[in-house]
Amino acid sequence: MSEVPGRFTVPIIFGGADEVPIQHANCFFVSHTDDEFFITFAQAHPPYKLKMTKQEIDEIKRSGLRSRVIARIMVSPIKMKELLDILNENYDKFRRIRKD
Repeated sequence: MSEVPGRFTVPIIFGGADEVPIQHANCFFVSHTDDEFFITFAQAHPPYKLKMTKQEIDEIKRSGLRSRVIARIMVSPIKMKELLDILNENYDKFRRIRKD
């Protein structure tokens, strides 16, 4: 691999990760404009009732299930491609280990 004159790679050290709480997300929403991708992470939980009336079930079907947004991330198309590549690479490693 040859180097391009005037270009170089700088390692990025992620600091402070231990201080940021880990959030559990089980819902995702992705939208985009011509210039940016927006990724929304949320937590959705089923109703905390064991037995629901038909009216309660119909209301959930009509109005939807509430979720709590825990993070919104905006990335450029170039960074979105990089993110997808990194996610695919890690998922492939995970599957090889799990042998799924």
